[in-house]
Amino acid sequence: MKIIKVVFPLIVLNLIALILVTFTLPDIVPIHINAMGVVDNFAYKWYIPILGMIPLGVNILYIAYSYYLKENQESVNKAIEDKIISLIVIFTLAISWTPVFLSLNISQNPVQDIMAIVLITVATLLIILGYYIGDIKRNKFFGIRTPWTLKSDIIWKKTHDLATYSYMIAGFVLMIYSIAGFISENTIYNYIGLAISLFLIAVLPIAYSYYEYRKINDFNNI
Repeated sequence: MKIIKVVFPLIVLNLIALILVTFTLPDIVPIHINAMGVVDNFAYKWYIPILGMIPLGVNILYIAYSYYLKENQESVNKAIEDKIISLIVIFTLAISWTPVFLSLNISQNPVQDIMAIVLITVATLLIILGYYIGDIKRNKFFGIRTPWTLKSDIIWKKTHDLATYSYMIAGFVLMIYSIAGFISENTIYNYIGLAISLFLIAVLPIAYSYYEYRKINDFNNI
């Protein structure tokens, strides 16, 4: 079940990141901003990791629900349910960082803030894309289109199965480094996150598709 293999580790890593960031925050943090852009509610900072436990709870409940279905009757909409729950989990992951950003909303480097917001948005899209990319069938328009994936359904499938993990990991890495750059106001974190992410979404899948192509050719030549 993909939600266990991919989303669950991301939830755990997110919770660890929230705990580490919470140590750096003041004891009282803002948790809500009104329509006028003014903070109107505060809470003790360790409220933030509690928010990070919400997606963990949703995931655990869904896992229990899935095993219940497996023992009784399989849902005809299981694939749709997996995707909907995953999107809900990703949304709650994003919400869990709201108090962190509210507590750091006064910045001396607005360019860095804009860059961080753009990169975090891209990171979220990578995570969502990674979850869906494994379901793309071989075609000439979408997906990881290399000379080797386009020649074989097997290579296409294996490459996109790898991309499911590499895209989601790339998104999460980019998000963490972007947040680190936002907090420290040091752009070097953004560049590091971008470099790692580009390797995971571009270099790794292309290299892997070539590796699978060579492996199949070597096997056929035996």
